[in-house]
Amino acid sequence: NLIMDGYIKFGNYWFAAYGRTVGIIVMYLFDYLKIHVDVYIFIMKVFSIFIATCTVYIFSNMCFNKFKNSNIYQRIIIIIASLITFLNIGSYQYFYYAESAIMWLGVLLTVIAVKYTINENDKFRYVKSFILLFLAMNCYQATILLYIPMMILFIGIEKKTIKNIIIDTSKLMILVAICLLSGYAIIKGLNNYFDI
Repeated sequence: NLIMDGYIKFGNYWFAAYGRTVGIIVMYLFDYLKIHVDVYIFIMKVFSIFIATCTVYIFSNMCFNKFKNSNIYQRIIIIIASLITFLNIGSYQYFYYAESAIMWLGVLLTVIAVKYTINENDKFRYVKSFILLFLAMNCYQATILLYIPMMILFIGIEKKTIKNIIIDTSKLMILVAICLLSGYAIIKGLNNYFDI
């Protein structure tokens, strides 16, 4: 589709219709720079591997920080679990499509949002997390759905009471819901603007 339609038509039709504004911007940039589609795909694949590696590394370190007294075997299990969490049959599509780096950028931004949220010393942590989730959603909406399960994992590690887990999870669900509602508004606006 990208080869047949070209950057602008492909971006307007496939990305605007789903509110993926980061993808639209990248398409317009590559069209402006007159970079061939094959080069675009190669660049996206290289960046997707780099971003996926950074994602696994950041998430593993977040887990290591929560389990500070872990032994070598526990650290190996954390690394394997992190790899399986991000590199699995469900995430293979993030490498498959031409815009793979944009999709992986959404995953990375979601993981960084989790990192900010679990930092209880930061009074602006929810604002920072919202901004990162909003950007992640504009890369690829499905990536922000990782946020709640990852947060439940870290909330559970803290061994809080069930009541605290429910309260904290409710706050996070509101944060994600606001992101999704704003994403819906972006989709409606882009669909009207591009007459899709």
